[in-house]
Amino acid sequence: MSNVIPFRSKKLQIQKKLLTLIDDLKEIYNGLDMATDANFKLTQIAEDTEEHYNRVLRQYVDEVGAENVELGYLEYTTDIAVLFDGGDVSIKFVYNPQQLSLFPEDN
Repeated sequence: MSNVIPFRSKKLQIQKKLLTLIDDLKEIYNGLDMATDANFKLTQIAEDTEEHYNRVLRQYVDEVGAENVELGYLEYTTDIAVLFDGGDVSIKFVYNPQQLSLFPEDN
């Protein structure tokens, strides 16, 4: 008599595929969570560094005068606006610290 080798049922084959895909998705989601956390941390670091940059730039503007600030120094600031009035160019601080509004106005 010969040995009969049972073939896996289609149900078991599909279940195996599903379990493999579940493992893949878990790995992908873990990677997404890590990327999201890293993005959040880098954003916080960037905001803190921008704020420090703005403070140092304000000191520089006070020291040399607004008309003497090199344009390259304005590239990374988040609180200075460049104003064009005819042929004159000036800069203006538009610093608005992030504040928690306990009672926001309805729009």
